[in-house]
Amino acid sequence: GEQRARLFAEEQVRDREEENSRLRWRVRQMEDALAQQSGRPIDASVRIPTSLDSLKPWAETHLAGRLVVSSKAAKAAKSSIFRDVSFAYQVVLLMANEYCAMRIRGQPEDRRKFEEALRSRGLENTRTGDAARLGEQDDEFVVQFMGRKRPLEWHLKNGGNTRDPTRCFRLYYFWDDETQQVVIGSMPSHLNTKVS
Repeated sequence: GEQRARLFAEEQVRDREEENSRLRWRVRQMEDALAQQSGRPIDASVRIPTSLDSLKPWAETHLAGRLVVSSKAAKAAKSSIFRDVSFAYQVVLLMANEYCAMRIRGQPEDRRKFEEALRSRGLENTRTGDAARLGEQDDEFVVQFMGRKRPLEWHLKNGGNTRDPTRCFRLYYFWDDETQQVVIGSMPSHLNTKVS
């Protein structure tokens, strides 16, 4: 009885996951078709909020299926004093568009577009550190996603070595292969490493 119930529950979870990935794929196809039809990027007319308080609901409304803002990132954004709010949202859009395209399609052209988008905003994309070491940083560089802890392996950072929190921009993230989306673990401020 108990064994059979567990197997049934596991099968249901698998079915749901498959259905979810089918739906994500379908949404992606429709977004691509829409972008091609209109000749404009899918997010061309998305309104940029004036405060980072709206980051999570905004991303859920406009970027679902491509990008997830973790609760940790939403909290960090709300308490941040980073000045250029519009810039922060533009970078999130870049991750949902150019970065996702590069990860999903993986054409040299997609990589070039992503690198160009970074350059034009004065950003670098670098490894945060190796996953093992990140796991030792308490939970600073770790985020809960789909029921497990995941290290924030990558981050975008703006040039100059400014530590001024009104101007210093960081976006920590990882790519989730299973759901084919980018997960933002923290932004727009600097996370502190124990070994700085």
